[in-house]
Amino acid sequence: MSEDAVVLLAAEAFPVKALIGVYIRAGDSFTVTGIPDGNYIVYDRIGMDWDVNANKFTRSETSERFEDLLSYETTSDYITTYELTLHKVEGGNAETDDVSDSDMPAI
Repeated sequence: MSEDAVVLLAAEAFPVKALIGVYIRAGDSFTVTGIPDGNYIVYDRIGMDWDVNANKFTRSETSERFEDLLSYETTSDYITTYELTLHKVEGGNAETDDVSDSDMPAI
């Protein structure tokens, strides 16, 4: 059984509130554009049966924070881009830490 994900992006300077929150169904992908320059923390919740009132999955939920910040910079000829994969990838370089509900940013 595949699990869905909610990915949150929070500014390093104000990590208690998500700047962006995206729901991604298992097997799908999503592109976010227009992120302001700055440093961001990526959080994810992965699980099944999203409860919109509780802002969490009701089954098999795990919550993580990516250890490395994402730094965005835009110039006249350059835009920072990242591709994130929310499952272990051979040769991948992203490390994550488990996060409690109280440490997740508000959506």
